[in-house]
Amino acid sequence: MWRGLLTPRKAAVLVSQLPPGAALWRSMNVPGAWTNGEHLAAEQVDALKIANWQRSVDGSEGRNAPTPVARPGVEAAKTTTAMSRAAAFRARQQAKAEED
Repeated sequence: MWRGLLTPRKAAVLVSQLPPGAALWRSMNVPGAWTNGEHLAAEQVDALKIANWQRSVDGSEGRNAPTPVARPGVEAAKTTTAMSRAAAFRARQQAKAEED
């Protein structure tokens, strides 16, 4: 029988109300470990890496693609979706140019 002042239910309610970026989320390495601002900053870094890579010799030949910033709670394979979308866009643009 529980005799403390803080019941397990109350503790669960308090934890569920923690804001993004709280120390608990960071220690658990879950998506809530970052605030929205941190996620946006990582997206900006990824976009700049891809933009610079696209303009380089490696980008024009489709090799040595940049790796995205690792996000907490996200597997590495899932963070490469931006690269796959960029490659698909590039392929569509090349196909369109060949048709013209």
